[in-house]
Amino acid sequence: LYQASGGSRYWAPSDKGDHYLIPSYDAPRFIPEDRIGADTERFFQEARSSIEAYKECIESLEANGSVVDNIHEWILRGSDPVQNVFLLDFGPDGLINKGIRAEVPAGSLVIVRLRTGNNAYLQYGVMGEQWRTNHTLYVFEDARNIYMEKPADIWGSVLAPQAMFHAHSTGGHISGNVAFDSFAVNANSGFEFHHFPFVGGIECGEITPELPEEIMPCPETAPCPETAP
Repeated sequence: LYQASGGSRYWAPSDKGDHYLIPSYDAPRFIPEDRIGADTERFFQEARSSIEAYKECIESLEANGSVVDNIHEWILRGSDPVQNVFLLDFGPDGLINKGIRAEVPAGSLVIVRLRTGNNAYLQYGVMGEQWRTNHTLYVFEDARNIYMEKPADIWGSVLAPQAMFHAHSTGGHISGNVAFDSFAVNANSGFEFHHFPFVGGIECGEITPELPEEIMPCPETAPCPETAP
C-alpha cells in the first residue's frame, strides 16, 4: 500500500510535498507523510490483540434479553435502549438451522453470543435484519470452523478471530465488519462481503471505546477519506 514498488498502478503513491496521494480505482486516497513506511506488522499484531481482548470482554457480558424459540426463527427480545445481549447455545452439534430476528428498541445494539462447539453450521437463509445491520454483532465464542451451508444473508458484523470461515460454494453474503482467523471460498462462488460498518460503542468493562472529541479537517488538496468505524 505504501511502497507499491513494481506493484499495482492503482496504489502507486504520488509525492505532493507534505503528503502522498494514492489513487484507487475511482477515488484518490489521502495518506499523510508520517504514515509512509508505517510499521504495519506491529499494527496488525496490536489490532489482533485488541480484537481478542474485546471478544473476551464481550463474552463476559451477562445476557439481559430473552430468546423465544419460534417455528422458523429465534426471536431476540430486549428492552434496553442502549445494548441488548443474548446468548444462543447450539452445542454440541453447532447447527444454526433457523433465522435470527431481534425485537429491541430502535438504535440499540444487538449483541448475539453464539456457542456452537468446534464447528458451526449455518443452515438457514437469513440471520438478522437489513435495517438493523450496523447495530448487530454476532460473536462466535468457541467455533474453530464456521460453515455456510446455504447461501445465506447475514446482516450484521461477525467477531470470530479464532475461526476459519468457509463461504458457500455458490453465493451468500455478510454485510458488516468481520474478524476471522482465516477465510476460504471457492473461486467460482458468488459469495460477497458488503461494507456495513458496526457502529461500535459496546459497554464492556474498562475497555469501552470512547468517541473522538475532535474530527480533524480534511486537506483542501484531497477529498475527505471515509471515517473509520
